[in-house]
Amino acid sequence: MDFVLNTLLKVPRGTPGLEPFNLEMGKIIELEQRQKEVAWATKITAKELMSVFIEAYGSLHKLLTQIGYELDQAETYLRRREAIIVLEVAPDILKQKGLASTKDLRDAVVVQDKQFQDLYQVKSILEATYAYVRGRLKNFEMSYQSVKKVYNEDEIDGNVHNLRDGPDMDKVERGLIGKTKYGTY
Repeated sequence: MDFVLNTLLKVPRGTPGLEPFNLEMGKIIELEQRQKEVAWATKITAKELMSVFIEAYGSLHKLLTQIGYELDQAETYLRRREAIIVLEVAPDILKQKGLASTKDLRDAVVVQDKQFQDLYQVKSILEATYAYVRGRLKNFEMSYQSVKKVYNEDEIDGNVHNLRDGPDMDKVERGLIGKTKYGTY
């Protein structure tokens, strides 16, 4: 089963018998290249970068939801197969071999079942794909937060304050800073 083909993720379905679905990652990979721009982001470029990161985050979140659904389906079919093996297949196999039906031996029969192994492989691939996409989602979230800090730098309550230079000297000279607003006491 192919995992990555160039920019195409071929993801197995959680329901046995369904064709895998393809996730085109080309656009995401292209947008990931923009993450390097965080290093030199300014207030001027920040809005555009934040919108790029929001777009990528939304796309990846949609993919993550789809993969999560397929993973849930895979886990359901895996548990069903395990139940069938424990209740129907294992007793016959253990009886044929003259072995007692203990939990360890039933578990051994489960692990040896070819259909169980196939379902487990699908579940493992879906878990790895989920973690892969989740990691990329987290990268875009962190990039967005970094650019947002640049955009909001030196802003408090919508007013720009240059905290490194002290008070606005023009306002001090005009007497606007240091006087009470509501008169004297």
